[in-house]
Amino acid sequence: MKQSVEIWKRIKSKKIADCRVFRVREDFCERASDRQKASFFVVENPDWVNVIALTHKQEVVLIEQFRHGSGEIILEIPGGMIDENEMPETAARRELLEETGYSSENFILLGKSQPNPAIQNNTIFHFLAIDCEKTAETSFDEHESLMTKLSPVSEIENLIKSDKITHSLVLAAFHKFNLYKASEFAEIFDVDETKVSKAEDYFKKILLLEGYESIDAESLGFYITNILRIAVPLLNRLNDMKDFDIENVMDDIHTLFANKHSFDDGKRILMWENKE
Repeated sequence: MKQSVEIWKRIKSKKIADCRVFRVREDFCERASDRQKASFFVVENPDWVNVIALTHKQEVVLIEQFRHGSGEIILEIPGGMIDENEMPETAARRELLEETGYSSENFILLGKSQPNPAIQNNTIFHFLAIDCEKTAETSFDEHESLMTKLSPVSEIENLIKSDKITHSLVLAAFHKFNLYKASEFAEIFDVDETKVSKAEDYFKKILLLEGYESIDAESLGFYITNILRIAVPLLNRLNDMKDFDIENVMDDIHTLFANKHSFDDGKRILMWENKE
């Protein structure tokens, strides 16, 4: 017999507490299979947003603030609550500007997640803001005290690995960001992901042999994506996965290391621009 997940039907609810930024209710429920009754507590929150904001220099706009739950200063990305009748992107733009003074014309919805569906009823929307600039002074809420920090996007993985970034919703946003980059890459080039993975291993070995011992996975993915964009012969070699001309590959890599990167606003995918 096929097993299925039991469903609880809510019969009625009772308000337990109103805590300014969230409410608590008690749900009285009945299980569909055997009509067993039980009560459960739910934290009602408004929906939230957070923003991975990238500058022209490919720096991530981070913030530090004291969090009462952990009793610590936490390294995060900008974000906050969506106001009533406010669209998620509007909230994301507002929170970024208020908390950091940075703004952008180009916001991309990376996806959404549920902060804690076991006890919470809300959703968080994760955004990417491209080519951000400092355009205003910060405008904190009454109880806010934030400090802005810029970090190269290539350093984010190290900050996560070293537990400098531990906020689960920030980790979720960066995961969505990495998925976005991977999907854009695959869509543009129609490259099999298994081949991409094999190519990453291959290029990593080459980079290490060339002396780039400190390169991290974030940078590696960035370089590989853009190597494939500017080097058609290399793309052909990747799809073939038979023969690689090491000399030509290294020429492509050295060319990239001598260039700067930016964003293509039209296609909204990572690209390279040659220096003037």
